[in-house]
Amino acid sequence: MENGNWSEEVFNLSPQHRWTARPGNVVFVADRGAVRFEIPRGWHVEPTSNSVKFHDRKPPDDNMGIEMSIFYLSRLAVGVDWSGLSIHQLIKDATANLGKDGKTGRPTTIKLNGLEIAWVEREFIDDDEKRPAHSRIATARHIASAIQVVITMAYWPEDAEEAQSVWNDMMGTLKLGEYIDNPIMGPS
Repeated sequence: MENGNWSEEVFNLSPQHRWTARPGNVVFVADRGAVRFEIPRGWHVEPTSNSVKFHDRKPPDDNMGIEMSIFYLSRLAVGVDWSGLSIHQLIKDATANLGKDGKTGRPTTIKLNGLEIAWVEREFIDDDEKRPAHSRIATARHIASAIQVVITMAYWPEDAEEAQSVWNDMMGTLKLGEYIDNPIMGPS
């Protein structure tokens, strides 16, 4: 399946493959490992021209959605050292004006093995449904591979427990720039 810049390939895995996921999850891989994380099994995946969307059910019947966009920093500015651009400050600046029609929390920043992640949660009133809703906005960067992603999640308050579990699994398994030489076998 192709949609814009995205294409989907289905492989028959080797019986000795090394792909693993937590119970109830599957592994999502973009661009042979530029981005990799786990999502719940059975979620609807929809590539667009510049992002990939994940929904707990096929829209418009969904209650929870995630969207992910990849940025190849080395293609944006050759030779730039991106390490001085704070992920924490990026998420703080990007969400600074969102608090006017809702409540935005303080950013959380995680640094682990060359990967930096900053995210923030927000409560607001959904314009269409006219009821409280939540969103999470994250940006993550791996300096060595010069890859950055922006991930957003939207959900209803009654789905908060499940949303937190999905978010924690996704952020806990997020890998950037770990390319897979043989997708049929999986990561080394």
